[in-house]
Amino acid sequence: MKDNNRQGPLPDKKYLFVLLATKSCQLKFEDLVIYSFLTYRAGTKHPTLAQRRIADNLGLCRTTVRQSLGRLQEQELAHKTDDGRWHGLDPKDKSGWFVTIKSVNTAGWDWNKRFANFRMLVARPKRQSPSRDRRPDPAGETRSGGADVSSTGTAEAKDRRDRLTPRENAVLWKLHSWNTGRTLMTVTHQGLATQLCLNREAVCRAIKELKALGLVDDDLQAVVKDEDRHYWLDAPRKLRRNPKAQASKSPAETVLGWFRSNGGELAYFKDFRRLGERLDGYERALRDEGYNGADVLHYWDTVAFAHCKGDRRQFECFVLKGFPTVLRVVTEIHAVKGAGYRNSLGLLKRKTEGVVRDIRSRYERRQFDDHDPLLDWETDFGKIMFGAAALGRGQEG
Repeated sequence: MKDNNRQGPLPDKKYLFVLLATKSCQLKFEDLVIYSFLTYRAGTKHPTLAQRRIADNLGLCRTTVRQSLGRLQEQELAHKTDDGRWHGLDPKDKSGWFVTIKSVNTAGWDWNKRFANFRMLVARPKRQSPSRDRRPDPAGETRSGGADVSSTGTAEAKDRRDRLTPRENAVLWKLHSWNTGRTLMTVTHQGLATQLCLNREAVCRAIKELKALGLVDDDLQAVVKDEDRHYWLDAPRKLRRNPKAQASKSPAETVLGWFRSNGGELAYFKDFRRLGERLDGYERALRDEGYNGADVLHYWDTVAFAHCKGDRRQFECFVLKGFPTVLRVVTEIHAVKGAGYRNSLGLLKRKTEGVVRDIRSRYERRQFDDHDPLLDWETDFGKIMFGAAALGRGQEG
């Protein structure tokens, strides 16, 4: 579960990363959603959750959650602790049930980071549906309170537009991920059914309902507008971070351990000592800007695994040339907006993501395998983010 949706529409809504199922997956749809949530929580400082918290975070019925957790426990995908809390388990021999990331070697990654996923906003449950004004229909009778009772179908239709079912919501955001992906995907009902652990008939019904609500067009393109925001839960207000929070390891120790475990030579640094010194210097710079130790470690972990997707060449290029400019730009933005925006971790990660995307695009467009286009790459925010002039690069390693 995430607090906000920084890469998609409606950034003030809560969202979840849902794993993609394969044909061999034997889970039900609700099991897939709950296991996806437990998989995400496995990588946090508090991986265990009470059953009630799981239901509240996902907007699901508590009875549904209880039954689903029981099935996941039977499949050895979830475990219940002595105090009644739940956490996800490594699928091990059931890894084939989920689509894994194939663009890079994930052998050295934690189990909860190896699976492909898509972003889904959390639908507002029925018990939290927002109230709407009910105006009487001139052609029909109304109750004294103003509710339309001209026909049962009309009343149900009004209530129906206040929310999406979990399955309709999942189909909508899976379509959205296909529509906005870097590779043009052929949308099929059976493909949706397979990856969401649904049957084809359920997908057809969901798409029909989404079209009626104006959320999907005839070309199966997701159409999410600002006036549709009532369908999804709001993100919780961001809590103030503890300035004294520290991490058990420094970013240099974490990154160097990851590099050495995967073997191979460095692409742009002469040795690991120079890379470690560069990361230590960046850690001091971030602390001077008000970020705590836990923030710094989380940032570099996000850069390595979420933005660079484990690609060491992209990561090294960003460390060498991209980060100094990113930190400079973020610092300038903080200075303009005032002290209240100092040490914004979300802003730092957003700018980083754009720079890493530019690095990846530059490398993938190379014309010759023996030529490295990143050697002469420079960070240009005029093309990446917000139209400023090119701002230089970091020093050589």
